[in-house]
Amino acid sequence: MSKEDELAKEQAEVVPNTYGDLHDAPVEYIGEGAGIKTIPQDTVITSLDNLLFGRPPEVIREEVGDSFWNLADFIDKMPHGIVDKQIPGIGATTLEINSKRNSIIVFPTKALAYGKHSKHPNTLYVGSEIKGEKVTNQQIEEYLAKDGYKKLLVVADSLGRLLGIIGKNYKDYFLMIDEVDVLQTDNNFRPQLENVIDYYLMFPSKNRCMVTATMKEFSNPHLKTECRFPITWQYNTHRNIDLLHTDNITQAVIEKVISHPTEKIFIAYNSILQIRNIIASLDEETRKECAILCSEASIKEAG
Repeated sequence: MSKEDELAKEQAEVVPNTYGDLHDAPVEYIGEGAGIKTIPQDTVITSLDNLLFGRPPEVIREEVGDSFWNLADFIDKMPHGIVDKQIPGIGATTLEINSKRNSIIVFPTKALAYGKHSKHPNTLYVGSEIKGEKVTNQQIEEYLAKDGYKKLLVVADSLGRLLGIIGKNYKDYFLMIDEVDVLQTDNNFRPQLENVIDYYLMFPSKNRCMVTATMKEFSNPHLKTECRFPITWQYNTHRNIDLLHTDNITQAVIEKVISHPTEKIFIAYNSILQIRNIIASLDEETRKECAILCSEASIKEAG
């Protein structure tokens, strides 16, 4: 059977996760009669719900003192396939960075990739220039030659460049596409999405995953049979939300900013023009404290 035929057969079948895919060592539990039993590594797992023994799945994100449960409390590495984590901040990216395997983690923006790299010095950022620095091909090759697990944090539009350097050894890596919903929904990222999906499908089924907290359908027919792994939770984290009714959004935002003079405020707004209007309406001292985070395609408009 040719490699093309093998790939076609693999893509036509759903390849489920098993305990061996999620854990570095066999999992033991107390069975009937209080005896210690080991779960076979080839036991199929379809979601986090049927993974846990002796611990209810709803403890995920349940508040425990000042901390929260996250994925690392239950599994050692990310599942393969399309992972619907449903909520952000449960440690999916960090879990893969700390896993005992080589990883390529793809981010939609360089801000996300570099931000995560800054928190994990064992990783390598691969993307366009940021803070006056750009990782060269030689630096990538030197990193790949080092001992230990490789953790490459790459911006979506630099994935092709990275895989070109890795070459035929790409199958030695687990490919994780983080925040894939951003690539799906933002027009500035859609051309990249097609390329990223093509690269994604190059990897063996058990060596790839796409992660999102806001699941959307994929148009690519090859993803119709991709394994799905939902991460369910039952306890909502408590958040205080004020719903403002207004016929003047700009003025409402300005008043909100003014009412919190000593606090750091984040505003999510999908209009660069309106963001600039808001900033221009603030006093000079407050304007000095403002910055716009946007895609490279919007930098010129943001000014």
